[in-house]
Amino acid sequence: MATYTNHYNLEKPAQTDIYNVDVFNANADKADAALYGKSDSSNIATVESSNVASKNYVVGELLVLNGILYSVTNAIATGGTITPDSNCTNTNVGNEIKTVKESLSTIGSSQRTVITGTVGTNWTDLNGTITIPAGVYIIHAQLGSLTRHNGVYIRDDAGGVDSGTSSGDSVLRIISFTGQTTLRVQARATESQVLSSDVRFDYLEAIRL
Repeated sequence: MATYTNHYNLEKPAQTDIYNVDVFNANADKADAALYGKSDSSNIATVESSNVASKNYVVGELLVLNGILYSVTNAIATGGTITPDSNCTNTNVGNEIKTVKESLSTIGSSQRTVITGTVGTNWTDLNGTITIPAGVYIIHAQLGSLTRHNGVYIRDDAGGVDSGTSSGDSVLRIISFTGQTTLRVQARATESQVLSSDVRFDYLEAIRL
């Protein structure tokens, strides 16, 4: 016994049914009717070189003017004036694409600065900061020249970053920031030491995810 598809009600003969060309043709007609217009050229935006319409537009059609995609809100006759915000409206597709591209372009971007100063036996703010916009980052502080280390910590000027305290010479965390943030490093050692001032050994780094 034949069954039917869920969406377009196409007939599916059973394995035991005798082939019937009428069933095939009926299915073809249903598919043709369902697909007609979905890939029709009228759904493709017309690129206009000026604000003088090169064709008749009906409500809902798309056009591109000056690189912006518009949807027609009032019919426009051939030779008529295309007036954004009057007979067509900006779809904002271009702006959304631009925003996504800008967001994607920042993934993997990084900042690094050298950390300098003298690390004492008490927690000490060191020299060297980075300022990052909102986002999720891998934050890494490394004090490789600190031989008698006792801890490293990352904080912001508002004291709002909880990087956790490392008992070694580095700390690595993934942290989310809701706004622009300036980061700095605190450290302490078992005895006073001066950092090397070499970015290869003593640095603060932020890598955006």
